[in-house]
Amino acid sequence: MKFFLIVSVMLVILLGGCAVNTASVEKEGKTNNTTEQKEYDSLDDYFKELTGDGVSISKPTFTIEGKKLNICFEVGYPQKVIDKLKNTKQMSYYQVIEEEGNGILAKYTKTIENKSALYAESPFYENDLNTLEEKDGFYFYKIEVPLLKKPTKVDKTKLMDGKYYALVFLNEKKERKNVIHGLDQGLHQ
Repeated sequence: MKFFLIVSVMLVILLGGCAVNTASVEKEGKTNNTTEQKEYDSLDDYFKELTGDGVSISKPTFTIEGKKLNICFEVGYPQKVIDKLKNTKQMSYYQVIEEEGNGILAKYTKTIENKSALYAESPFYENDLNTLEEKDGFYFYKIEVPLLKKPTKVDKTKLMDGKYYALVFLNEKKERKNVIHGLDQGLHQ
C-alpha cells in the first residue's frame, strides 16, 4: 500500500510539473511569433528611402577589359531599407545611364533616342540583396556595359569618370524611380 501511495504522489508531481512547463513553453512561443515583417508589393511603396537618411553610395570604380566597361558601386542601406528590399514581392532593378548631353558612352554603345537627343544606358540588373555580394554592410552593385569598339586613350579617361553617369533604381515595370547624379562625388547621408 505504501508503494502504491508513493508512486501515486510521484506521478501527480510529475504530471503537474509537466503541465506547468508546457504552458510556459506555449506562452513563450506565442510571444516570439508575434513579430511579422510586412511584405511590400513594389519598390513604388518606398523608393524615396533608397536615397534617404543613412544611405551611402561610394564613388564608382571602373575597369575596361577589352570591349567591356565594368562599373562597381558600394551601397550601404539602413537596416529598415534592407528589410524592405528583402521583403518586396516584385523584383526591382538597377542600371547606369549616361548623363544627358555627355555622349561619351553613346559613342561606344548602342544608343537610345530620347527627347531628340541620344543617350546610352547599361543593361538592367536585378536589385536582389539576397544575391548581391555584401561586405561589412555594403552591397556591391556591379554593371557590365558592352562596348562596340575599344576606346581611345582620351575617351577611356572619360568613360571611367563618374561625373558622366547616373545610378538608377527601377521598379518591376522598369520605370525609373530614383536617379542618383554626381557619382564622381558619391552619396553620403
